[in-house]
Parts: sequence; structure tokens; C-alpha cells
Amino acid sequence: MASFYYGSGLTWTGYLQADSFVRDITGQIRKSGEANRHKISAQTREIIASNERLSHEFGRGFDAVNGTLEIGFNRLESALGNVEASIDSLHSDFNYNMGLVLDQLQIQNQLTFGILERLDAIHKTLEHPELTKAREFYNRGCERLSKGLLDKALEAFLKAEEKNDTDFFIQFQIGKLYLYGMDEDDNVIDLPKAEKHLRDAARYGKAEIAVMPEFKRWAGEALLHTSIACYAQANDQQINGDSAGAKEFIPKAFQLAQQACEIYPSLSESQYHLAKYAALSGDVEISVQSLEKAVTSDVNYCLKTEFDRDFDKMRPHIFDLFERMRVKMGKKACCHIQEYSQKYLADMVYLTDESRKSKEEIRNILSNAEIKINNNTIFDRFEALQILNQIGPTFLNIYSKFVEKYSDENIINGSISPDEKLIAASDGSHVTIWRVSDSKLILKLPGKFMDSFSPDGKLIATGDYETVKLWDVSDGKLILSLPGRNLGGKLASFSPDGKLIATWDNKAVKLFQISDGEPIHTLYGSDVASFSPDGKLIATGDHETVKLWQVSDGKLIQTLPYKYGLVFSPDGKLIATSYDQSVTLWKVSDGKPLLKLPVKYVFSFSPDGKLIATGDYETVKLWQVSDGKLIQTLNEKTFQKFSPTGNFIIASEGTYTNVKIFGRQVILKEDFNQQEHFGNTFMSLRKMWRQHLHNEKVAVAEQQKKSLQEERKHNGLCLVCGAKLSFFDKVRGRVNCSKHST
Repeated sequence: MASFYYGSGLTWTGYLQADSFVRDITGQIRKSGEANRHKISAQTREIIASNERLSHEFGRGFDAVNGTLEIGFNRLESALGNVEASIDSLHSDFNYNMGLVLDQLQIQNQLTFGILERLDAIHKTLEHPELTKAREFYNRGCERLSKGLLDKALEAFLKAEEKNDTDFFIQFQIGKLYLYGMDEDDNVIDLPKAEKHLRDAARYGKAEIAVMPEFKRWAGEALLHTSIACYAQANDQQINGDSAGAKEFIPKAFQLAQQACEIYPSLSESQYHLAKYAALSGDVEISVQSLEKAVTSDVNYCLKTEFDRDFDKMRPHIFDLFERMRVKMGKKACCHIQEYSQKYLADMVYLTDESRKSKEEIRNILSNAEIKINNNTIFDRFEALQILNQIGPTFLNIYSKFVEKYSDENIINGSISPDEKLIAASDGSHVTIWRVSDSKLILKLPGKFMDSFSPDGKLIATGDYETVKLWDVSDGKLILSLPGRNLGGKLASFSPDGKLIATWDNKAVKLFQISDGEPIHTLYGSDVASFSPDGKLIATGDHETVKLWQVSDGKLIQTLPYKYGLVFSPDGKLIATSYDQSVTLWKVSDGKPLLKLPVKYVFSFSPDGKLIATGDYETVKLWQVSDGKLIQTLNEKTFQKFSPTGNFIIASEGTYTNVKIFGRQVILKEDFNQQEHFGNTFMSLRKMWRQHLHNEKVAVAEQQKKSLQEERKHNGLCLVCGAKLSFFDKVRGRVNCSKHST
């Protein structure tokens, strides 16, 4: 396999001809030339990768006896075997000779066509006959390219350009064909034309970023290929004896690669090429900085640099960089081991057998990473960092799953005060408030329904179908009586600072000052109201839309689709709404959707904002907010709430029946006692409610007994057995018959 570098004496066309990838008759990708092994220096094997590590990483691609490695790292064929392969996914595996094969693979990638369809929809391409014709020629060119008919593909793309010369993808394909278009049958390479069309593609790609931000990737890639076209021209000019002309192309290549890095920094191949061009220009600082970014993305760039003669003049600087990176990676990995050992092992209590298996897995990851660090090469330490990255997902997978802790069939609708010292429960006619510490009933308030305590726990809201009442928890004094109706058991919403309360009536949500009961705003939205965590916004719903209002002046600032429920995330940056048989998470700042979950109703975010609970009144589902991953499904019909710590969730089989508490399998040591306290709170609630039911049963029995006795006395019957009293019993003033008289 040939090497291409500035001043190699090998022309661009000669390089591609000697070192290319083609498809055989079965469609498999193969190399057209023989492999070329390169000697690895002893210094490289000491700093970058040992013989053992190279043998493990590259298999037969590395000859430990002779210390040689096949350029291309013997991984190109497997990398290209992926239909989704792209230049940013290949990283250090990218080679100039595979540019065309990469294009042929991407034609089969539906993601590319999906972007095309979106772009056509944005620009309404199908409404213009000329643009539609251009897209037809483009598709024809892609079909021919996938078959390896390079000259015919170019013809179709050029016809597409005649119809629409400002289309990014048309210019991009033409440019890459002129740059890489060579196989066993055709040669359409023309470097000046490649530069022109790729420059145009980059220009049009940058223009599309405004309507489709993901176009940064495409624009960055076009700039990179343009820089390669300039680099190849510099080499060919140098071979033709035009040294002055050659030197003009290197700065061009440098500037284009720099633009590629600015517009799409995560494309590591752009960082690597910027390092190459900077090395050729003698700019050591930029070369070292860019190479470090490339290596941080893919450690194999260390070896790619080893074989690249463009870096020959600055080898000492490169080895200094690699030595610094080896030390830096080692320190970083050691810090992670120390941090993770404390965070995931020492500070945590693993409560179930399943969680203890995860704990052992974390121990093994830490142990393996420590071994890699001690091997003392960049490759090993890079792998140690990658291994350590597995700990977070391993921990979250078990931490996010809850197991049933407590259950009771007799618990009904209730609320716990913010300090968890009081519990309120409703029986449909009264609201009772109990003290957790001794299960003592401290208040009994009138009200068919109850809602939550105020944020400071000093007030509680109760109500019926017409009014909402606020009571002082300390003495049972009525503070306010406001107009409002019950909505599915919910009466009102307190603002986070406890100064305002929102109630709802027909077609409107009303905000009142708690201090004097004065109305502040009337907002239209008849279903539900929720304050943002900072209290600056309030959301209302009306079965069709969610409206976000400023609390300060009642100004409407955002309208979103809505059907059944809405909740703010704890940081106030997101709002989740239920509509169209799904739950959507929106950015509060601009109303853009971030995530869509295939479930009907939204219930609540966890206190840390990492989970969201949803349901369909058949099951409760917990999702990861960051990526929409389904974490757990509970066979409960209703979700009620998260505990303040987020270590527990309360759900039930029905609206108010068979309440269950689920706890995390792993908790912080400092929360371990809180778990016992929360469990005791729930047990107290069970005890209180059972005592309440018993007392009611006893009271009913006593009342029934008293009514029966009064009826018997009125009818002249024995109070004990109901037998008719004799004449003499009545004369003597007895209420019981002779058998039951004392």
C-alpha cells in the first residue's frame, strides 16, 4: 500500500491508482494493491503502544517480530463494510483512496436521503419543475455511482447542475468525483475542478445551516475535501517543478482546514489535516494543538502520524506532545478511579442482590482500568479512560430502577408536609391532619377534597365543588376562602415562594395574593395550572393548548399543543405536555420540542430532573430525560409523586386504592436513614388510617346501638333482647325484661 505525502514523488493520480479500494463481483470491498508495512520506532512503542498492545489491537496487521504495522491499521475493510460509514465515524481509518467507496456506501444510507427530503420540503423544491428535474438527474447520478459507472455518474450530476447550480449535494458529488474518481475502468480526476465544485458546495452548505443546523457537518466535510484538493495540487505542482505554485496551495489548504475545524470541530480528520498543513507551513504550535485534538478523539492518530512524512520536520515536538498526553491521560484516569471509587462505592449503599451485582461490575471496571494505567502507554491509558466511561451507564442502569417497599390497600388520597412531620388525608367529607411522630390527630377540617401543603408547610388547601379554602395548620384557623372548583382531585397551585395561589373556575385560572386574598390576574385556561420552579411563569391548559404566562404582568409568552397534563422540570428549562397520544418535552425558552415519548399522560419529573414519570392508566413508565430511554415499567395504574429526595415513588393500582411505595435499589449513605424515616412515615400513615377507620366503625356501631335502644324504649321493648316488657316491668320503670334486669 503506497503512502501519499507532500514531496513523495508520487502524483495524486498515481497514488490513487496504486492504492485503491474496489468492489469485487460479490460486492465485497477489497484492496487493489498489496499491503505495505511500516517500521514502528522503539520510541513510539515505548510511549504510544507496546508490542502486546499492538498485537491485541491490530491482530495480523502487526508483526511483533519485525516491529512493523500495515498502514491503514488493517481495519479499513471492516470499517467500510458498514453502510452507515462516514468520514466522521471512521476517524483515523480514513484514507484518500477510500473517498469514492465512502460515497458509494453513503448513497445506500437512508439518513442522507432523509436530509435531502427535508431540505427539498424546506425549499419547496417540488413546486419548481427545473428543481424537480435537477433532483431527478441527481438521483440518477447516485444510482450510477453506486454501480461504479463513474463517467456516467458525472454526466448525470453535471446535468443536475445545469438545472440547479446552487444545490449543495450536487456540487458536493461533482467535486468528490473530480477529486477521487478513479477505478479500474474510469478516471475522471481533475483537481482544479474538484477544488472549484467543493468550494461551491462548502459555500452553499454554510448557507443551509440557518434552516438546518445539522448542515454544519456537511459544510465542514466539504471544506475538508476542498483542502485535500489544494494539498493534492501542491504535491503535483511540486512534482512538475513548479515550487512557487506548489507553495501557494499549502496556505490555501491550511485556511480551508481551519474553517472546517471552526464550523464542525468534532470532525477529527479536519483536525488531523490542519496539523499536517501547519507542519508543512512550519507552524509548530497550531500543528501540535490540532494533532492533540485529533488524538483525543481517536488514539490511532498517534500511529497515523508515525507513518506520515509530512510531520518529519517536527518529530521531536510530536514526541513531546505524546509524552505529555501519556502523563495527562494517566493523571486523568487515576483521578477518575479515585473519584468513582468514592462516588459509586464508598458513598453508596447497595440494597438488593441485583444492585450488588452491579457494584461488583463497577469494582471490576475500576480494577481493569488500573491495570491499563500501569501499562504506561497512550493506547492503554486511552483505553482505561474508555473503560471508566462505562461506570456511569452501569450505575445509572441500576440506580434508576425502583423496587416495591411498602403497600397498603386502605390508604386513600393523602399529602405529606414538606418537612414530612405531618400527613393529611381525606375521606370525602373531612380532611384530617396527623402528626407523624406519635400518630396523633391534630386537626379535622371540613372539605370534600384536599390538596397539598403550602411550600413552607404552614397552610393547607381544602375545598368542594365551588370554593377553595386555606387553613392555618398550627391552629386550624380559616385564612382564605376563594372561588374555585375541584379538578380531578386537584384544587389549587401554590407559587414556589408561597405568596400566590392559583385556582380554576370555568374557562379561567385566577391568581390571588395569599396575604390578603386580592386577585392578581385572570388567565384563560380551564384545566390545570402549574408554576415554574422560579415562580416567574405559570402554565395553563384548556384541552387544546398550553399557555405560558408571565406571573409579573400576566403576559402570554408561549403557546404549545396540549391535551391532558403539564409539568415543569425542576430547573424550569423544560415543560412536558400530553397531547396526540404522546408526551412531548419542550424547551421553555423557545417552545421547541426536544423529546417525544410514546405514552398518553405525563405525571411528574424526578426532583433531580433526570427521570420523568408517565402513564396510560394501565402502567406507569419511567423514562430518562436525557435521551428518552425507557428505564422501567410498573404495573400500576396511577403515579402519585416522587419523595422529596427522589429515592421513592408513590403509585397505586387505582386512583386511591392499594397505594404502593417503590424505593431505589442504590442510595446515598447519607440518605440511608432517610429511607428508614420515609418507611416509618408510610407505616405511620397506615397505622393512622387504620385507626381512623376503626374509630369510625366503632362510632357507627355505637350510633346504631343507641338508635336501636331508643326505638325499643319508645315501643316498650327490652333494650337488650327486644322482648316486649310486661305490665309489671313498665309499672316498676324497668327498661329491660326480667331476664336482663339487674
